[in-house]
Amino acid sequence: MKQHVSEQTLQSDDHWSFTDGTTLPIGTMYCIGRNYSAHAREMGVEVSDKPLVFIKPPTAYVKSGGVVVLPEWSQNIHHEVELVVVMGSNGVAGIGVGLDLTARDVQAIAKERGEPWAVAKGWRGSAPVSDIVPMSVAGNGPWDIYLTINGEQRQHAYTSLMERTIEELVEYIDNIFALRKGDCIFTGTPEGVARCVAGDVAVARLGVGSSHGAISDLSAISGINANSINVLASLTVSFA
Repeated sequence: MKQHVSEQTLQSDDHWSFTDGTTLPIGTMYCIGRNYSAHAREMGVEVSDKPLVFIKPPTAYVKSGGVVVLPEWSQNIHHEVELVVVMGSNGVAGIGVGLDLTARDVQAIAKERGEPWAVAKGWRGSAPVSDIVPMSVAGNGPWDIYLTINGEQRQHAYTSLMERTIEELVEYIDNIFALRKGDCIFTGTPEGVARCVAGDVAVARLGVGSSHGAISDLSAISGINANSINVLASLTVSFA
């Protein structure tokens, strides 16, 4: 049987890059649904009794500065900005900001049929993530996550609004799957998800130091300590 291996897959990045220069091989990406009540409401669902977990493969990863090629088989790719937790040898090694890109039309059909979300959530390029900030630098949180598309604010939340904490998610996933070094957890998205189209540029940032309210002018944020926000990590991707 002839085997086919995508050239793009062979050339893809397969390591997390930390801001201190260290790296870790990318493992399994565990993703949490409905971890912000406002997002659950906008999707017309309730927060589940237990964490809703789905998985992305390492080939979903796109580094900052990369290009996400939108799949031809979906007409409605949504952005979902999230805090991303990367596991080390002894617990959480660091955090970053990522996008859980979702083929919403494909997911809707899967929901109706009671089928898995693997295609809608795990397609190649569906998980752009920033460089990872070591916990010694990131602190204990809570943190701000926010997203602009073409300079327009789309999503913003304080991670204290998560229904389940990082510690709770780590314990739950580890008990079921056994977390390993290099695995990560996408911890859920706040409200404001919307469609991405070819030509869009997404900028996501993870920061500390802002108020609990929405940031009024994200376009003015260009670096560390701008608008009293200490930007820990930044992710920029374009869509084609």
